Amino acid sequence: MVMLLQRKKLVISGKWEIPGSSSGKFQISCDATSGTKVPSVFEGGIVTGFWRLQTGDEGPMHFEYFAMVNGRIRGQGDDEVGPFTICGTYGYDGKRVICRFDKQYIGAHLVIYEGSGNYIQNEPLELKGKWEIPGDWSGYFELKCDPNA
Repeated sequence: MVMLLQRKKLVISGKWEIPGSSSGKFQISCDATSGTKVPSVFEGGIVTGFWRLQTGDEGPMHFEYFAMVNGRIRGQGDDEVGPFTICGTYGYDGKRVICRFDKQYIGAHLVIYEGSGNYIQNEPLELKGKWEIPGDWSGYFELKCDPNA
């Protein structure tokens, strides 16, 4: 794995492998600066969710931690595949939250998530969208972030 800081952008690249199945390369880049103030939309509470394969099979996701603060998404949890971390970004246009985050399974593969949801302050935020393991699997996901739980 290689980590570089290029023009105020952190770039992490390396290789991943699902033993006996598939392998590939990954690159994660995060903007190290942000000139626009993005509101915090979820600072903690209960997060429930699931991922669904194109075949219709699905699995729940469990989070020990999940937050969407100042345009950044961070979290950690586990599902039937294994433990994972979450790192990404989001934007807010005054009504909708649009997000992109990477779900990195510890010692395993990366899954890219992209989604959106309506945002009303102090109400549960429901994010819906697509996920993909580049060049391999893809599907649908939903997350419900409840700040009142």
